[in-house]
Amino acid sequence: MKRTFFAIIVITLIAVVLLPDAFAQNRKFRKKEHRMERMHRLERLNLTDEQQKKVDEFRVSHQREMIDLRSELDKAKLDIRELKNKSDYKRSDLISAVEKLSAIKNKIAIAQTNHHMDIYELLDKNQKEVWNNFRPKRFDKPVKRIDKRMEDTE
Repeated sequence: MKRTFFAIIVITLIAVVLLPDAFAQNRKFRKKEHRMERMHRLERLNLTDEQQKKVDEFRVSHQREMIDLRSELDKAKLDIRELKNKSDYKRSDLISAVEKLSAIKNKIAIAQTNHHMDIYELLDKNQKEVWNNFRPKRFDKPVKRIDKRMEDTE
């Protein structure tokens, strides 16, 4: 009895120690995989040196903008959390905070779309055909999650 109890505790401790590291490695792999996929897409476009230079400029500019917008988004989320932690808050205050959060999310979506269009407008006709064959995975995911939630509630 003592041995099985001890074995269970040892196995549990090993799992608690090793599993978070395994999940972290999986996230790193996914990020690297995403980066590699993006690089392969650009390679398939056969960009000229001038186009590549412009794409790099757009990317750096977009990354700077996204850092600022994500920072704003985090602050807006923190504001909502802070508001909810108050003992007494008003409906109008919460709605205002949520509207601010939604506005920032809209800014992010518009910035991403502008970035894609900036690159798209650099391309010639053949490159645009290749670009249009890229599957936009990110836009499929939210719809699937919403559909799944809808099915679960029915």
